[in-house]
Amino acid sequence: MTPSFQTRKDHHRRVQRVMIQIDRHLARPWDLRGLAQVACLSPHHFLRVFQQCTGESPRQHLFRRRMEHAARRLCASTNRITDIALDVGYDSPTAFSKAFRRWSGTPPRRFRRNPISMDGYASFRLGPTPLRAHGQQLAWRPRLMVLPVQRLIYLEKHGFRDGSLYQVGQAAAQALRGHLAVQGRLGRVQAWLSTFPRRPRGITDERVAIQLGVVLDTPTAVSAPLRTRSFGGGRWAVFCYRGPYHYLFQAWNRAYFGVLPALGLIPRDADPFELYLDAGSARPEEALRTLIHVPIC
Repeated sequence: MTPSFQTRKDHHRRVQRVMIQIDRHLARPWDLRGLAQVACLSPHHFLRVFQQCTGESPRQHLFRRRMEHAARRLCASTNRITDIALDVGYDSPTAFSKAFRRWSGTPPRRFRRNPISMDGYASFRLGPTPLRAHGQQLAWRPRLMVLPVQRLIYLEKHGFRDGSLYQVGQAAAQALRGHLAVQGRLGRVQAWLSTFPRRPRGITDERVAIQLGVVLDTPTAVSAPLRTRSFGGGRWAVFCYRGPYHYLFQAWNRAYFGVLPALGLIPRDADPFELYLDAGSARPEEALRTLIHVPIC
């Protein structure tokens, strides 16, 4: 039986709460029962709901977040590997080194000597590849496309609010609509979309940027505070998401950590974006359509 919209909405909230707690307490000895208690679900139910919402198991998610945090510490600090290991929940540098090598393909010391940008989207390829046989990972197939370069007129905002970019994006959309109206360009809008110039460091990242913008019918100059930039070009995996904008971040997780690895698609370092097909419409939020565009090699 397919869960109702309200049930799915409740599941997303519970999973979001768990993800925030994991990010805030990476060193805690989390197990399935403890994470399920945060979500106020039974362990069996929580395991299924978390997988459906994120495309990862809770264990995969916890492992990935610990390794990503450790990778950033290795690249940006001179902290001892032992201290980094303890900060991400490992009792010994040996156990941590073994886990880190399994995730990155290289030992921590070598990774530190040859760092990569963890803020780039190509770094999503790090980590174990999920099993191709998992039905949830293969059920959400993208359309593969080559897109032209286009011009975006946008406002930039920063930070998650309660684990979501939704409120930040809504404020940017309202402000952008007002500026376009004042400048006499609101009637020329062909599409509304958001681009993301830096990979989020989890759903507690207050520095993450969202560029909420529009594509006009013809190129035009704009005045401050509006900016312009190019986007698109190259190959893209395009996912059709249907549902509230509140939970798009979890849909992105599912695309990057579930579907792309399962299909053997490799992300590249270009800014991904969302295209809002029903922006400004009276559709109910459970029917809103968003095209998630992931740049691939």
